[in-house]
Amino acid sequence: MTGTTPEKSYCMKCDILIHTPSGIAYTGNPEKDKFIGVPGVLLNDPRLDFAATLGPAALLLTWKDGNTFRMEKVPCLAITGLDTGERKQSEVASLGSAAGAALGAGLAFGVLSLVEQALTSVKTLKVKTEAKEYEMWVPEATKWADRLKAQQTGQVRTFVEPTAKPQPSVDCRQVADVVKPTKFCRECGAKIPRDSTYCEKCGTRLA
Repeated sequence: MTGTTPEKSYCMKCDILIHTPSGIAYTGNPEKDKFIGVPGVLLNDPRLDFAATLGPAALLLTWKDGNTFRMEKVPCLAITGLDTGERKQSEVASLGSAAGAALGAGLAFGVLSLVEQALTSVKTLKVKTEAKEYEMWVPEATKWADRLKAQQTGQVRTFVEPTAKPQPSVDCRQVADVVKPTKFCRECGAKIPRDSTYCEKCGTRLA
C-alpha cells in the first residue's frame, strides 16, 4: 500500500484506491464514489475530521481521535428511520470541522456574508436506530437518504426466506460425481483437488 493522503491509500498490487478510515474501495464511478469518504458534520456529537461512507451493508461514520481514525458502523438493517432536516448554515459552520469551515467560507454554497449565512438553511441527513439518533450535514443529503432507503430495500429482499425450497433441476449425485472438491495452493494459488498432498503446479507439499 502506498499512502496518498491521510484519508486515502493506493494499493499498487490491486490497483485500487481505498478510503483508509473505512476500508471501502473506490469504484472509479463518480456517481458511486461521491458516497465514499465524504467530509461532513455530525451535529449532535461534533467530531474532528468527520466523514460518512456508504458501505455495502452499513453507513460508516469515521473521525480522527488523536493520530488514529475511529469508526462507528450503522448497519442498514438496523436503521428504523430516515429523513432529511434543515439547519442554519451558520450553525453547521460553527462546529469547527473541515466541512464546517468550508460552509463558513461559503465554499459549498457560494460566497455568503455572515448575515446571509445566518439566514440560509442547509439540508441535513437524519438517521435513527433503536439505540441512537444521528443528524449530520453531508453534501446532497437528500440523495444520501434515497441511497440508504434503496440499500435497505435491497437487503430486505436478500434476507427474505423463500416460502418453498426450490427443487434441484439435476440429480445432485450426478453433479457430485462430476465436480470434484477443490482447494487452493497456499504457495502459488493454483486450484487443485482437495485430497492432493502436493501442488500439481508448483510442487509445494501441502500436508
